[in-house]
Amino acid sequence: MVLLIWMLVQVVVVGLTLDSLLIQNTLLNFVINMEVTVLLIQKILIIILYFPLLLVKQNLQFLIKQ
Repeated sequence: MVLLIWMLVQVVVVGLTLDSLLIQNTLLNFVINMEVTVLLIQKILIIILYFPLLLVKQNLQFLIKQ
């Protein structure tokens, strides 16, 4: 009887441990996805902001040459 209760406790503990690991893994994946998304947004913003600056620079160089 004691052995049966002990086995049940073991099963519950292992189940809870696996659940918490799964939750941690899900949270970690969420955080990693968020970081990747933020990096992509940063790169897109840099490209969007950098191209007008390049155009202005080229226009200035063109005007200076004339």
